[in-house]
Order: sequence, then structure tokens, then C-alpha cells
Amino acid sequence: MRLVLAHDHDITARELATRWGSDAVLLTPAELSSEHLLLHLDEHGAAQAEVTSRPEVTSVLTRLGGISAADLPQINAQDAAYAAAELDAFLRAWLGAWPGPVINRPSTTCLNGPGWRPEQWIVAATAVGLRARPIRRRATLTDRPDNDPNDGPTAEATRVTVVGGNWFGMASEEIGRKLCTLADTVGCSTLEADVVDDVITQVSAWPDLTPPHVADALARVLDGPP
Repeated sequence: MRLVLAHDHDITARELATRWGSDAVLLTPAELSSEHLLLHLDEHGAAQAEVTSRPEVTSVLTRLGGISAADLPQINAQDAAYAAAELDAFLRAWLGAWPGPVINRPSTTCLNGPGWRPEQWIVAATAVGLRARPIRRRATLTDRPDNDPNDGPTAEATRVTVVGGNWFGMASEEIGRKLCTLADTVGCSTLEADVVDDVITQVSAWPDLTPPHVADALARVLDGPP
């Protein structure tokens, strides 16, 4: 069974859980209080994660960037921020110790992969040989936007999605392979990128997973080896 961890408002997660039916269970942070998630550390410091309330779970898809007080409406408002921080830290360790497939494994800053800013993604993309559009940041002291003369209409972007070493989208084989390399390098099983004229314009660890061919590929990764 695939465990899907997601915020209550996550429509994508609910569509996936519905598509997968009895092969998946969707749990929100608020619902985790009624589950038995265990994290055991042995005398050598090795961690083992379990879901004793659902022993049939074999893999995890996390759609959580982090846990906030808003995710725990059942907690007293005075304690919610503290409880959220504790749950966030626990899930970071628990997901890192899960013995089966996890998409995407957490980092020190995010429960779903790197949690990077656009600039960090661009640096990582260029490091694997991809061409990337420079990012401009502007600040102004007026309410009127400071228009850059180099800004203008661009061609429509092609969306490329990477799932477990496979890529989907109308891009060249070279771009697809390098995006797979990028995903492997940053430790993401899934990511997506927008491509314009073979130039990467944005990368994200939050791809659209609802297209049937993407959902089916994701299911195969979750059901495969760690």
C-alpha cells in the first residue's frame, strides 16, 4: 500500500488517492495523531521507521513542504505552533529512515526534497550541463513596476516531468536525460521543468502528478525497490 502524506487542501493528492483506490491511503497532518508512526533508534544509532497502525504500507509519497499550526486545527491554538514544529521534525527523521521507497525524501529544509529557491535550482541545472535562463531580481522604492527592457514575450514553455529516472514531455532526448541526471543528483525521484527553446526557465520538486501516464509511472516507482 502507498501512503500519501498531504495537506488537507491538496487536490492533487486526493486525485491520486482516488485513482489508486485500495492501493493507497491519504493522511493529512491532523489525521496522523490517530495513527501509530514509530521511529526506533538502536544502540548504534541506526533508525527504523514503521507504521504499526497500517502494516500494509510499503512506500510513501510526501506532498508536505512542512507542518504549520494551520495543519493542526484540533490542537489548542496556544500549543499548535509547538506541536507543528515537533511533528515537522519527527516526520523529517521518520521519512529519512523509512526502509522502502519515499518520494521525495526530505532534506534539512523541506519534507519534500531540497525546498530550494529558483536561483538554487538554476545553479544545480547548469551544473549538469543544462542551459538555464538567468534570474533577475529587482527592488523599487515606488509602486510602479521597474520594467526591464530585456523583458518581453517568450515562446510557450514545454513542461517536462521526471519520475523515477523516466521523463515525459515534448523535449529533446538530451534535455530529458539531463533532467533525469539533475533529479538523481539532488535526490528527487520526481521533479518538473519548463523548457523554452532548449533553455530551462524553472525547476520544481512539485510536479503535476495527475496525468494518467505520470500517475502510473509514479505508482511503479512506489511499488518498486527502495
